[in-house]
Amino acid sequence: MADFHEQRACVKFCFKLGKTATECYEMLKTAFGGKAMGRSLTFQWFSRFKAGRTSIDDDEHSGRPVSNSTPEMIERVRQIIREDHSRTIDEVSMLVGTSHGTCHKILTEDLKM
Repeated sequence: MADFHEQRACVKFCFKLGKTATECYEMLKTAFGGKAMGRSLTFQWFSRFKAGRTSIDDDEHSGRPVSNSTPEMIERVRQIIREDHSRTIDEVSMLVGTSHGTCHKILTEDLKM
């Protein structure tokens, strides 16, 4: 998902200027083109500011972090591959308890394998 922090600031600015949510959405489309946040998201943020919200930051989310490629996890993957270089990504990801995508990222980006 794209980072809409700057666009949320624009929505807040439009709200403070007394624009409508529709006017704000049209302005975002003009300014950001195809990278503008969608209509429903624009309206949600506009409503939040209308209800008294002041922060443009995302709310905290519960659950697992997006990525768990910590230095410890990277080292665990490195050790598993050193022990048996014929292991598949699925096997390694199961052994370290991470997703296939995270394991692939560790192997290709972090370990350059």
